Order: sequence, then structure tokens, then C-alpha cells
Amino acid sequence: IKNNLFSGFIIPIGGTDTTFSSPDDDTAILKMTDSTGTIISNNTFQNSTIPSTFNNTTPSPWQPSLIGVRYSGVSFYNNQFKNNTSPAVIGINQWEGGVGLSNRRADEIRFVSNLFSANTIKGPLVHLFAASDMRFVNNTVVNNVMNSPTNNFAGFFIYGVANSTATNIDGRVEIHNNLFHNNG
Repeated sequence: IKNNLFSGFIIPIGGTDTTFSSPDDDTAILKMTDSTGTIISNNTFQNSTIPSTFNNTTPSPWQPSLIGVRYSGVSFYNNQFKNNTSPAVIGINQWEGGVGLSNRRADEIRFVSNLFSANTIKGPLVHLFAASDMRFVNNTVVNNVMNSPTNNFAGFFIYGVANSTATNIDGRVEIHNNLFHNNG
């Protein structure tokens, strides 16, 4: 998926289904399922909105995202994510079958030379559920408003969900040579 402009995708607030079953469900722009070797490069994702399912008493452990990855190996190269509003920019679910981590896919997720700028994020930048290896290298993450209403989703990268045994136990993460500035 190369050289595209994805702009103005909206999932309206007040829709009939506000229960999400995993971080890659109900995505606003793209969803990759059962794919190996998918490359997403030189695209611009801008001005899209997806509502949060957080409420004041019991936040859902699952939040929708702009882009969903399920049981797939995906590489994000040279993309721009600008002026979006979403609980997470990328939601990744590699847990097939729902029982034990032996069902977790081993596909690597790569983020190289992407720009994340001026987004309003109600959760993590990237939400990984039972994900395997992830590389986040040479990216720029600047001027984002990150205002999770709960500590369970406060962070750039969140693995698993709170109060769950289904987390990422043995995934490897490589995060280096990135610029994080003026986020908060």
C-alpha cells in the first residue's frame, strides 16, 4: 500500500456498537488480517477521527485504532500520521485462538522513518496485544496530545491489557534513534 492520501475517515460518536473486541477491531482507515509481508509506505493518514470507548467508571480494555493489524507481518515505512483523533494510532493483535501464548503469531511489526504529528490520542500511540517482535526505528513523534483518562493506557507503547493474563511475555522490542518531542 504505497503513495496514498487517507483523509477524513470518521467513525461517528453515538453509533450502535461501542464495544470493541480487540485493539485491531473497528478501525477507521485500514485493517490487515492474515497477511505476511505487507508494506505500507509513503502514505499520509490525516484528519481522521474515531471515538474512544472510555467512560468515567470502567474503561474498556480494548480501544479502536486508525489502523488495525491482526495476525499479520506489516512494515510501516515513511508514512505521515497527522491531525488524527483516536484512542490509538495503530492497534495490533497477534493472538490467534484466544488460549495461551502458544497461539501467538511470530510476525514482526516494523515502524521505520514515520512521522506522528499533531494527533490527539486517548490511549497509546501503538497498542500491541500478544504481539511478537516490534521495531520502532528512526521515527519522529512530535506535538501529539496524549491524554489517556486511565494509567492503563498512558504511554507510547502498551502491551496487552490491564487485569489480563493475555499479555506479551516474550516479545522483543527495538526502539532507537527516534525523536520524541513536545508530546503530552
